[in-house]
Amino acid sequence: MKEFDLEAAADLWMVLDLDRSVHAGVGPQASVEAAVTAAASIAVRTLADNRSVAITASARRLLIHQPDRGPRVEQKVLHLLANVQADGSKPLAEVVLSTLPQLRRGMTLCIITGSVERDWVRAIASLRRRGVAALVILLDRASWVEREPDPHARAELTAVRHALAEYDVPHRLVRAGDDLTEALSGRERARV
Repeated sequence: MKEFDLEAAADLWMVLDLDRSVHAGVGPQASVEAAVTAAASIAVRTLADNRSVAITASARRLLIHQPDRGPRVEQKVLHLLANVQADGSKPLAEVVLSTLPQLRRGMTLCIITGSVERDWVRAIASLRRRGVAALVILLDRASWVEREPDPHARAELTAVRHALAEYDVPHRLVRAGDDLTEALSGRERARV
């Protein structure tokens, strides 16, 4: 099953946003759990296709796993992901800007975040001209905290989605309670 759109030969660099301000919820139902599960799923799938995976995780300190492939890499990546927490404070735009110089032509950048700031979207807008594809897994943070929809949070999320569309950056929206496989595949279901 195709879970996300990556070019067949593309190596992957993931940015996992662990800024505490972009996550919500507690325990196994927290948004950070959905983010880590998405990262693990994408990494395992990419490695199974014999492509390299790199990860930048913006926890309390910046964690970087350089691009590599193979069975040992899967263990290293999963170990890294099993031990992260949403305890960072660095804005996503800074993390993305520090990652950009490491991206090579033919790679795909996958950002997993709940950030509704739009400056990071502008930071990735020029990637296509450099031959780097981008995909965003966007967590609807408000869905992990709100029972009633907050119009301000919805407007911020909508603005980020519009900015991504404006720069032609594909994204997948993940909400609390979503089936992650379905959400990553891009098949949106109607919300009542």
